[in-house]
Amino acid sequence: ARALGMGSAYTPGANMAEIERMFRVAAEGGASVHIHMRNGLAGLDSTIAAAAAAGAKLHIVHVNSSGGDELVEFLSHISAARAKGQDVTTEAYPYGAGMTEISAALFDGWEKWTDDRIAQHQLVSTGERLTRKTFAAARAQANVTVIIHGRSEEQTRTAVLSPLSMIASDGFIKDGRGHPRTSGSYSKVLGKYVREENGLSLMEALRKMTLMPAQRLEARVPAMAGKGRIKVGAD
Repeated sequence: ARALGMGSAYTPGANMAEIERMFRVAAEGGASVHIHMRNGLAGLDSTIAAAAAAGAKLHIVHVNSSGGDELVEFLSHISAARAKGQDVTTEAYPYGAGMTEISAALFDGWEKWTDDRIAQHQLVSTGERLTRKTFAAARAQANVTVIIHGRSEEQTRTAVLSPLSMIASDGFIKDGRGHPRTSGSYSKVLGKYVREENGLSLMEALRKMTLMPAQRLEARVPAMAGKGRIKVGAD
């Protein structure tokens, strides 16, 4: 399923042969591979190289959170790969905070974190910021989600305004609580980055939300050729 377009997170270099085999399955099926990145620029470069070797179409998930402090370099490396003719795309959600389950491998080794880094994490269920003690208690439970306040508005804006990036939503709501990107991503882009800041034109923002995602998927999903466009016969 992952090879046919679902997200996957991995540690680059751990077993590149297996990664390339997964990418080749996607290439044979005409699917793009959508990857949640780890290990910074080294991970990005090895992923791009693996996709190129396999002849697979590559989509880097959430460049804003994957790139972090190296965001500008991340975008530059993606742009360089595209300039060489490689099919690489990416997207961003318009928030400085992310969200995931606290049991995720992302948090392995948290015991060595500083207190300030731990305090960047907020329980979705109660809204409280975590301490070392409450972080440990949450890790011991199942299905606990946390919001991660880790990026600046400048980083968010850079990712959203980049001509490379589509606009992503992502997330889930449980008992009325979750991350605002679940239902607020598109309205925030239109309100903040189009209307208030004039960072994007209305048509460019709409293209990032509709046409670009459809174009990313239409080789594998023919119905996408009828989406993201206003024309006779389109959805």
